[in-house]
Amino acid sequence: MFPLNPLNVLVTGASRGIGRACAVRLAEKGNHVAFTYRSHPKEARETKQTIQERGGQAWALRADLSKARKAKDLVRQVVREWKRLDVLVANAGTAELLKLQDIRENHWDRLMNINFKSVFFGVQECLAVMIRQGFGNIILMGSQAGSTGGYIIGAHYSLSKAGLPVLAKILAKEGAPHGVRVNCVAPGLIDTDLTRQLPLRLKRKLVHSLPMRRMGTPEEVAEVVAFLASPAASYITGITLPVTGGLWMP
Repeated sequence: MFPLNPLNVLVTGASRGIGRACAVRLAEKGNHVAFTYRSHPKEARETKQTIQERGGQAWALRADLSKARKAKDLVRQVVREWKRLDVLVANAGTAELLKLQDIRENHWDRLMNINFKSVFFGVQECLAVMIRQGFGNIILMGSQAGSTGGYIIGAHYSLSKAGLPVLAKILAKEGAPHGVRVNCVAPGLIDTDLTRQLPLRLKRKLVHSLPMRRMGTPEEVAEVVAFLASPAASYITGITLPVTGGLWMP
């Protein structure tokens, strides 16, 4: 059974980029939205202001999700306040543009902790809550790099994202009998702060390699997330949905 709006939604890592676009779009749908940020308070305030200007409600939470315990604590904090959590968009993550030979153990540990370990333990806590309440929807933010190996992104980033489609399948099987759906979204080359760091010549080359000949926008990814969070996707679970302009066609 799909609960009536408003849904209680938690979006991690929503001060900028794809996370912000997801938080704003889900709020525009009439949902209550809580979102996290770590080190960009100004941008977080802008996210909250944008949601409020469009008639939505937003709750900004500062959280360092590099520690698994913090991820679990975050879910518990939201549930204590709202009494239930209907949708989790596990978007918080980080990336580094490093060559394979330049990756050191501290780089590896940082990306694995933020992009996979904390996601796993946060979702573990979230799944338990959703099973108890008999409904829930978890959306993991993966990457096409997790399946293709990426192009210029660090190998440790690709590896940290590679586990998310498998995690979605595991959680989907666990949650389905209890009304909980779990899916993964895999963006490709999206116009974000990260891709804006790329040299213009390289960026043009990458865009030219895309069948659609352009980068995607955070808002296009957010529309896919909003669809998966909606009743329109009520019979979809365990999938990884590419948003790549044809870069990756599984």
